[in-house]
Amino acid sequence: MNLHQLRGACFGAIAACALASLSGCDNPRAASAETAAGSTREAGDNFYFHANGDWVDSTNLPAGSSSQSLTAELYSATEKDIRSIVEELKASNPEPGSTAAAITALYDSFMDTDAVDARGMDPLKPHLDEIKAIASREDLVRAFGHMGLASPVSLTVDAHPTHTESTALWLGQSGLGLDHRNYYLALGMDAEATRRDYREYIAQMMSLLGYPDPKASAGRIFSLERKIATAHREDDPNKPVRDIYQPMDLAGLEAYAPGFDWPMFLEEAGFGGAKSFVISNGTAVRDCVKLTSQVPLEDWKEWLAFHLVHDYADLLPAEFQEPWYTFAGDNGLDVGEPSDDWRVAVEGLNTYMGEAVGALYVQKRFPPEHKAMVADMVANIRTAFAERLDTLDWMDDATRAEARAKLTAMEALIAYPEAPRDYTGLVLDKGKLFENVEAIYAFDSKRDIEDLSRNVDRARWNVPPQTVNAFYTPLSNQLVLPAAILQPPFFDPKADAADNYGGIGAVIGHEIIHGFDDTGRQMDEKGATRNWWTPETDKRFIAKAKKLREQYNSYCPLWDKCIDGRATLGENIADLAGLEIAYAAYKASLKGQEAPVIDGKTGDQRFFLAYAKQYREKSSRAYAEDELSGNTHSPSIYRVNGVVRNMDAWYTAFDVLPGEKLYLKPEDRIRIW
Repeated sequence: MNLHQLRGACFGAIAACALASLSGCDNPRAASAETAAGSTREAGDNFYFHANGDWVDSTNLPAGSSSQSLTAELYSATEKDIRSIVEELKASNPEPGSTAAAITALYDSFMDTDAVDARGMDPLKPHLDEIKAIASREDLVRAFGHMGLASPVSLTVDAHPTHTESTALWLGQSGLGLDHRNYYLALGMDAEATRRDYREYIAQMMSLLGYPDPKASAGRIFSLERKIATAHREDDPNKPVRDIYQPMDLAGLEAYAPGFDWPMFLEEAGFGGAKSFVISNGTAVRDCVKLTSQVPLEDWKEWLAFHLVHDYADLLPAEFQEPWYTFAGDNGLDVGEPSDDWRVAVEGLNTYMGEAVGALYVQKRFPPEHKAMVADMVANIRTAFAERLDTLDWMDDATRAEARAKLTAMEALIAYPEAPRDYTGLVLDKGKLFENVEAIYAFDSKRDIEDLSRNVDRARWNVPPQTVNAFYTPLSNQLVLPAAILQPPFFDPKADAADNYGGIGAVIGHEIIHGFDDTGRQMDEKGATRNWWTPETDKRFIAKAKKLREQYNSYCPLWDKCIDGRATLGENIADLAGLEIAYAAYKASLKGQEAPVIDGKTGDQRFFLAYAKQYREKSSRAYAEDELSGNTHSPSIYRVNGVVRNMDAWYTAFDVLPGEKLYLKPEDRIRIW
């Protein structure tokens, strides 16, 4: 994954993100220009445009970009902050061998594009020579394990799903150049056009690598990736988590996927000592490794060579970067245009040394007292949810006690880790970008290997503090609120409670509810997969969830495409219930007093407007279509309209009456938590 792919995947997005093995970074989608045209701005007809219409009208998509959003704006501002911080750090002449010295060397190596261009393909030669030397299936499997080369199997160290205090090696599906399997398998002219452009892009890269018939190579590489895509599995929302993640030992792994030299693969990857494994994605890993013996060896070698330049295009000369930008721009992928050198350098720092850079960021941009204020909000929202649990008429006492225990045990990691990672001893060369990234991978890999022999470190963060996002991690029962999302308009220490609870309060509520959505509810207070529901209460929850699923199935943000209520169910539950508990906490914070009227708006009105404004986004039709088919979140317009129309308080705040488009009869409004 190159930097721009990573940026689109994880940075500049909001809401819940289940890390590591339950992975996927949130990326809120907005109405396309087509949807925006002619939309009413009456609160009861279209609350999204009531709150965001002026912004939509006045905002243009950045050059080369397929979308623009509040979180993208905040990410851009955060980039500028980090640039300033690093420039100050450089001026201080940091001690050689220190973390600060490694940060500045990595930054300078990204900035020195002349050196990158002058070195050409020299940094790739050791890897390309290794690929050319592959002469057997044994060599191929060994290469899959080597750092820097692609593999159809991903390896991640994370908590064990049933003994969450210990670690396991998670194995998942991998190996695609496009973001997900739908690109390879979907029907229709648009999908076929993307595949055609992708093959042309592969051919360009193979030509740059000097392959004699790049078009033929591209055909073989794409054919292999289509086989890998066919092996990949989509998560089944109806399947219990305990059936999705399969714990096993080495003997079980070899029985699950025979004919693949697992001991050699693991040894080459540095995990030869691993004893506990978890398979995710069902049969995908098994079916992917079967391909190693079914596909011609030369095809695999071409695939490895292509992924070497595709995955690391940002570390290579401009001639390798330009084809990626052209392909992505033509196909609605939100990677923007080739950035200013300093933006690429900052993205590189965030990607490869994010925690170290984040420690500097919070020193400059996040006062400690703000952390205490957010902690108080988390406590208040937790209390509001606990009070709601006590009054739920569909939940029996046994299940209620388990839910209270999980809520009580849930930890909140706020703003930044107390002990940021020390990179002392990591020595980088400001003139060798590719080798610097390899050195960081090796540095990180050493820690991953060591993690397998010790218990889970619950104080460790999996994202840097400068991430504009928030997360819930099911395996540790923790929510994470990085510093960069704790800034206006999400959180403003000088703002009124209505703005903060409608902003960051709704995000906090969303993350808490992820512990109790259709997936999170299958794990207990320790994050272990365990069914703590009585059969009768379980049936009632499923019935309520079904109604919400059906409601979202009826929403069609594009005239010919509707939301998949099943695929988006967890996020829709978290949106709705998260806003409900944030609202309850807001009202409690007033201690029985009336909120002030500010700028002609009541407190309740400002609460709901603050919520709606966090989802402002504008996107191209191609981007909206892609997100609708591949994102587990509903489009932003329905993360607003689909939520508020189920809340009684919104009707009162804006005097919404029968006949208005968003109006639902009280008995049709869905309440889950």
